Amino acid sequence: MSSQEITLGWELELIVHLQPGEEPGLALEAHKLRDLALTIAQQAPNLPIAAHCIHRPSASCIICDDAPAEHRLPHVRVVNPATPIRRPSGPIEDLYYFVKREHLNVPTDDDGARLAHGYEITSPILSHAELSAGLPQTRQILGAIRSSGLTISAHTECGLHVHVGVKSGMTLNIAKKAATLVMLLELPLLKKFASPERAERRYWFIPISTKSEFICCADRVHDEVTDAIASPELRQHVPDLSKQKPAEWNNNEPNRLHLALNEIWLTDSIWRLSKGFFSYEGQKASLVLCTRERNGDSASEPSRGAPDSLEGTPSTLEFRYPPMSFDIDFVKCWAEIGCKIVELATRDVAAFRQVATDLLKELERNDASQWERLLKVLDLNHQVPFWRQQLARFEDDEPIRFLDDDGFLVPERK
Repeated sequence: MSSQEITLGWELELIVHLQPGEEPGLALEAHKLRDLALTIAQQAPNLPIAAHCIHRPSASCIICDDAPAEHRLPHVRVVNPATPIRRPSGPIEDLYYFVKREHLNVPTDDDGARLAHGYEITSPILSHAELSAGLPQTRQILGAIRSSGLTISAHTECGLHVHVGVKSGMTLNIAKKAATLVMLLELPLLKKFASPERAERRYWFIPISTKSEFICCADRVHDEVTDAIASPELRQHVPDLSKQKPAEWNNNEPNRLHLALNEIWLTDSIWRLSKGFFSYEGQKASLVLCTRERNGDSASEPSRGAPDSLEGTPSTLEFRYPPMSFDIDFVKCWAEIGCKIVELATRDVAAFRQVATDLLKELERNDASQWERLLKVLDLNHQVPFWRQQLARFEDDEPIRFLDDDGFLVPERK
């Protein structure tokens, strides 16, 4: 399957602050959402922009009360319309750069009233061709945010989430292969690129290789992967893991990682695979399998005993590792990493096994330049210069670019 079969989307979390003289609290939350959506739409008039609002279908609110009737949809104000404005079924968010509320850690006054509000901007479904072109639409959105005139900030609890799908539909086999690559790459590569500050936050960086239900299941049920419990598919796709030595990439517990991978490959449905990625505390891990019905709506748990109906649906793999960024190069590199992992997962058994073999070979060589060689195996060698610069910024305590000394977004220079 070619890379052109890959689709993607992103979520950007940010904070908009009150201005001097504005009363703290929730009253201005809708006003700030409206301001954010309108200024982005004004600066990116060629892009479809919409905003989420909460009111009865027959009513309106501050976000949408001046919009034409055809632009006031249930819970949505369309600012710049897509073509068509909406589809007969499926989520409208798939068509728009969509602005909505998001619960984030924001500053408060002495009485606990909010001095800022959290928001999320999500992209429509984007093609791999858009990524190959350097995400020009995303560049417009980031430029519009920086030129909005609003007082905006972000911290490393604010996330950049990248969704990756397959045009022909997600399959259990593709999801298992992608998860396998993530298990190999989480600690030596994805953690490194997520910034030390975010990686140290317990509830915002949750690797499936150390904290997922699959790891817990492995701990409870078995001591090692024996012939009696071994997944034939895992053996087909990945070289023998029983001889791996303790190292950073396997959290110094190679047998535990082997057991968890075996549990992944024994899983018999997309739904159960998605549940296995959750942490043992019931939280979303840093890799999420977002299950969707065929029309794109979020899927609900199948009835007990019912066959899995999620094969071939527009379900996506969500990479939640990095912090929010206003830097298009940072966003693009993370999008490329997520898309490359899924694209490799669409390859046949022999091609996938070769990639896994090459990664394991490099993981055995634990030195300072290991991450560069891992990128080369992924055919992402062109990212090396960027990550050298970005890792230096991390060392200089700059996890998010374009913020001033007080943590506020610096306007883009014209």
